[in-house]
Amino acid sequence: IRYAENPTIRWMAEYDEYNTGNSPIIDAAEFPWAAIAGTITITNEERVKNSGRERVLDLAKEKFDKLIEDLGNDMNRVVFSDGTIALEPAGSRAFTLTTGTYGGISRTGNTWWQGQVDSTAEPLSVPDMRSIWNLTSANRTAPDMIVTTRTLFEKYEDMAQSFQQIVQSKTGDLGFEHLQFKGVPLFWDDDCPSGEMNFFNSKYLNFYCHPEFEWARQEERQPNQALKIIPIEWRGNFVCRGPRFQGVLRGKTA
Repeated sequence: IRYAENPTIRWMAEYDEYNTGNSPIIDAAEFPWAAIAGTITITNEERVKNSGRERVLDLAKEKFDKLIEDLGNDMNRVVFSDGTIALEPAGSRAFTLTTGTYGGISRTGNTWWQGQVDSTAEPLSVPDMRSIWNLTSANRTAPDMIVTTRTLFEKYEDMAQSFQQIVQSKTGDLGFEHLQFKGVPLFWDDDCPSGEMNFFNSKYLNFYCHPEFEWARQEERQPNQALKIIPIEWRGNFVCRGPRFQGVLRGKTA
């Protein structure tokens, strides 16, 4: 984790010596491998019924695709988690805190490891959005995506609607195909906690996945029954390397 500027940088005269001073500018955060798995079961009875030219669909493939979809949905939920549920990765509610520890590094006294949070309970406003944007920005970096709830998304759309211009006289077409704030995409997600609007900088976010466990289909299990069990497993973690560049509005209403 690079959290400070190199103190040896300076402008030099012709015979100046190099600055060889040394001070801490990096630290190491540690995140454990997290694992999620699910199984599908195919009985011999199902295999018989789902065989031959008359079969309507590939039952095993359908079950497999549905399991991947359900696993993905649970992964999406974890993106917004607070990290308090055992074995789960810590999501945005964990790396936007200002107290406690994250990745084994204490936030106490380390403002560079604290998220930017506005928890004032109040209606969503552009000044609040602008403030959290500025807090999460620095020099050449700024948020590149904003994720909120459907309620706050529609609130923002209403706010933007008052500035919409009519460009045709023959067709009435209200609403927007896409919403942005300061040129950055703004969208909603069902798993985003109520009252929240997250300002993410993906430059400092990583979704690590072990190459051998990327929705990997494991060996079939044959229990003492007339069926086969097929496990699907994923291993990795969701990691933020720069909480200082992530922000969240909480407690906001329409």
